[in-house]
Amino acid sequence: EIAWQKAGIFKKGSLALTIVQHPEASKIIEKRAAEANVRSYAVVREDRITRNQKLGIEVDHQYQNAALAAEISSQWSDYFNEKNTEYTVKVTSDIISRGLESAKWQGRTHILKSAAYKNITWYVDGAHNIESMQVIHMHDTF
Repeated sequence: EIAWQKAGIFKKGSLALTIVQHPEASKIIEKRAAEANVRSYAVVREDRITRNQKLGIEVDHQYQNAALAAEISSQWSDYFNEKNTEYTVKVTSDIISRGLESAKWQGRTHILKSAAYKNITWYVDGAHNIESMQVIHMHDTF
């Protein structure tokens, strides 16, 4: 159900990118891409970026999302430049790297220190479904 809902963003003529999924979810996402008549569908592998890349959201499983963000940025830049003759956008690997390093998502894998109580640390994660909670638990994020 989650895969079906997430793939609902695919639009006719657009580029559809996803990360490696569970096989059942992959079938659903690919089917939704075909139904939406996207111009291109691709699965982005985590090795699109290196593990040396520093992430602003420093948890292991975010490398998949970072790889997807990097590929989306590159693909968008290429597409924009194909369609626009007035000016171009250059999304370099350095720009992508700095973006991934500076990314923040308050409430996800968020560590808060208490100013009033020096010995209290809050570990906050607004995981929004069972799968997200399992990933947090499986990777022992905190």
